[in-house]
Amino acid sequence: MRYIKIVLVALLLTTHLPAKQKRTVYATDKEVVNINFNNLKIEDFIKMVAKIIHKNILLTTPIPGNVNFVSSAPVYKDELFNILIDILDAKGFTLVEEGNYFKVVRSSKAVKEGVDFAAKTPGVMRTTIIRIQNANVDVVAAKIRQFLSVAGKIISLKDINAMVVADYPKNLKIIKKIAKFIDQDPSNKMKIKFIELKYAKASRIVNQVSKMAKATVNQKIPTNKIEILSDDATNSIILIATKENIQKLLPYIKKMDAKDLAGEQQIAVIPLQNAEAKNMVKTLNELLAKKKYPKEADKPTISVDEEMNSLIVSAKGEDIEMIKKMVQLLDRERPQVYIMAKIVEISESKTKNLGIKYGLEGGKVTSNALYTMAMNLGGDPVVGGVVNSLLSLPESITEGVALGAFINFLSS
Repeated sequence: MRYIKIVLVALLLTTHLPAKQKRTVYATDKEVVNINFNNLKIEDFIKMVAKIIHKNILLTTPIPGNVNFVSSAPVYKDELFNILIDILDAKGFTLVEEGNYFKVVRSSKAVKEGVDFAAKTPGVMRTTIIRIQNANVDVVAAKIRQFLSVAGKIISLKDINAMVVADYPKNLKIIKKIAKFIDQDPSNKMKIKFIELKYAKASRIVNQVSKMAKATVNQKIPTNKIEILSDDATNSIILIATKENIQKLLPYIKKMDAKDLAGEQQIAVIPLQNAEAKNMVKTLNELLAKKKYPKEADKPTISVDEEMNSLIVSAKGEDIEMIKKMVQLLDRERPQVYIMAKIVEISESKTKNLGIKYGLEGGKVTSNALYTMAMNLGGDPVVGGVVNSLLSLPESITEGVALGAFINFLSS
């Protein structure tokens, strides 16, 4: 009788699961199609997808609105299904699978549609039963409830100490492993540690953490076994191991979290001191064009703020550092010649006095008379007192010549 009860609950949940998670619907169908549309009605897009993927889609409620889609490359047919779910989700609708066709329903009412989601389509929600042997089923359910998706459901069956869980396959995998370790014998020393990451993506570093665990811990010993999981919903690494082994791995995870920051796209503003930004960006783009990147999205983009004479760079951390070094080398002061001019204003009278004034005077004293001669070659006499000087000379000196000069410059 207990077995029948479990089956009935499982069937009940199976008929109330929306196709929220989007994964490949037709894994074997890799045919590509070219689609581009502008201002296309959503209802017309549904008809187009149904025709391309060769599946019937039932639409019972009008869906208002138009969509645009610009494709630079062909897309696989199975990707159209994911695009359709994204568009419907934005309008508050979703797709559920019913037999050989899909049905468009409101997301809020999907669980009441009574549609069988028996996992014919990969990635859609499914139901599983988890039996708890040692722990209290309510305690286990409370701990794993945070790992359910928004549409996930969990029901505790206290009389048989079991849980019926409905969720997407990826979440169910994590929930099963966590429930298994929680349901260990109380004497077991295994612990569960949730490590929330700040910068790195949990799904990106989980494999690295697993490799590090294998390299640092001998897991051939049963008590040293380590289970490492990633939870995308909380961006966390989940460690299931002994307390000692958890402490060994924590420093490595923290380093990976900080290091992975360089792998994320960042934005940096680089002001220029000497060069013009519009000229600098041309040079940098020419240099970056020679570097190859695994993905086009990883290639740095550089824009210009002419008002601030700055570069705005969007790139990974390591590329930003490289660009900053190139800018530092290119943004140098150029050699320049400076010419200084000084304007001086002087009067006409001062101009006349600028230069050298010079003159000549001579005289002769005889018994008959005194003879003198003077010559001024540069303006006013500059040796006017020479004659008097001659007259005051001793009597033994009867002849003499005096030559004088006056130099006049403007002061600065």
